[in-house]
Amino acid sequence: LFKDSDHPDLAQSLNNIGDVYSHLGDHKTSLEYSLKAYEMRKRLFKDSDHPDLAQSLNNIGLGYSYLGDHKKSLEYYLKAYEMRKRLFKDSDHPDLAQSLNNIGDVYSHLGDHKTSLEYSLKAYEMRKRLFKDSDHPDLAQSLNNIGVEYSYLGDHKTSLEYYLKAYEMRKRLFKDSDHPDLAQSLNNI
Repeated sequence: LFKDSDHPDLAQSLNNIGDVYSHLGDHKTSLEYSLKAYEMRKRLFKDSDHPDLAQSLNNIGLGYSYLGDHKKSLEYYLKAYEMRKRLFKDSDHPDLAQSLNNIGDVYSHLGDHKTSLEYSLKAYEMRKRLFKDSDHPDLAQSLNNIGVEYSYLGDHKTSLEYYLKAYEMRKRLFKDSDHPDLAQSLNNI
């Protein structure tokens, strides 16, 4: 259809194939497709800021994280974050909150729990504003992540407070049905 030429739909297809491979647990192949989508998007958008380009940067960061290369992951997560800040003019946006969360996650993997906590708290605050303090899986994830970092930092009392908040929100979200996030909360408590 596109005769080997660059097209946004083709780039999105490459991105989607990468997502599917990631869900299947083949993170190496997922990263290969994410990199192809990124390269095509760079050509399409001529290295200008674009939400699809930021998405590709984020997905590459995720791929490297799954493969255990957390320094490379951080590099791409930071690029995605900076682009999203420019795109959304530092306004609250779910993609920007996702970037903050991802950066916090990779700092945790790198053992820098203080910096991880800073980013996790920023993601949480933004998500609170975005979801207007309503229950949301992303908000529960942020509560859980903050609990994890306080635990690593040795503040187990504060950690438990956040774990319990995440658990209670997840109970409301998933109506006490079996769900992996609910199991994670129970395990953390």
